[in-house]
Amino acid sequence: MIAFFSESKAVTIYVNRYGEHHADIIALILIWIICLVGLVSLYFVVKQGKLMKNLESSDIRGKKVMNKEGAYLGILKSSLVDKETGIPFSILVEPSEDIDLGVYTLDDTGHLVFSSESIKSVEDAVIVEK
Repeated sequence: MIAFFSESKAVTIYVNRYGEHHADIIALILIWIICLVGLVSLYFVVKQGKLMKNLESSDIRGKKVMNKEGAYLGILKSSLVDKETGIPFSILVEPSEDIDLGVYTLDDTGHLVFSSESIKSVEDAVIVEK
């Protein structure tokens, strides 16, 4: 919307050809919001895909496993994989002697069990969130 004073002291207002003052601005804002939501979703999909690709590789066995606070939990022994998809759904960790086992989920052999959703990073060490 544009308003200005002419020589006759009248206010002239121009609107778009449909007579709508703000429809084009609202449409632009909605498009930007949709784009931002799409980009954020894409970021998380790519991040999860990289994490799963790292988990599927065999070079993660023997890596240190730590929690988000940096406490050493143990050594990654293996991952449990969905037979149909081949995607790991949990990891098994040989626990450190310094941790309280009552806080964590254990399997029948005494290994710590973490779901793939609790894994936050696979770099020099595997970072998990309880």
